Amino acid sequence: MEDGKWVHRVLAFRMYLRVRNNKHRVALTHAVLSGHALAMEQMRWSERYKPQVPKKWRLCRFCKDHLEDAIHAMFVCKQSLLVEIRNAFFEKLFKTHPELHGVYSDPGLFFKDLLVKEKVIGLLGKLAYDVFEVFYSEPMLVISPALYIPPNP
Repeated sequence: MEDGKWVHRVLAFRMYLRVRNNKHRVALTHAVLSGHALAMEQMRWSERYKPQVPKKWRLCRFCKDHLEDAIHAMFVCKQSLLVEIRNAFFEKLFKTHPELHGVYSDPGLFFKDLLVKEKVIGLLGKLAYDVFEVFYSEPMLVISPALYIPPNP
C-alpha cells in the first residue's frame, strides 16, 4: 500500500513466500494461485471420459450450498471441524491483532489483506494447510453427468 492506495506490482516478492513451514507455505501458495484440489479448480478441466463441470455445480463437499473454492473452505464453510480450526485461527489472530476484529464483512477481502501482513502470514499458512487437509480427507461432491449436458467443443 502506498499513500493509502493499493499498488499491484507484477514482479514483487510476495509475503506468503516467507512462511517458514514448508507444508503451510505450499498450502497458502495453492490457495492464492488456485493450485488446490478443491472442486472449483479440479472440475473446471475436462479430462478423458470426464467432461468439464459447470461452475454453478462445483459445490462444497460438506455444506453442498456454496461453490467450493479456497475462500469458502477457509472462511465460510460450516462443517464442524472447519469451524473449530477457524475459531482457533481467529482466537490467535485477534489476540495479537485486535484491530482486525469486526472490520471485514467480505472474506475474500479479509484474505487479501491478511496476505500482506507479515506478522500473521505464518498463521494464515497454518489455516490453509489445516483446512485443505480436512477437505482432502473427503471425496469431492460430483453431481451425476446425466443431470447436465457438457458444452459442445
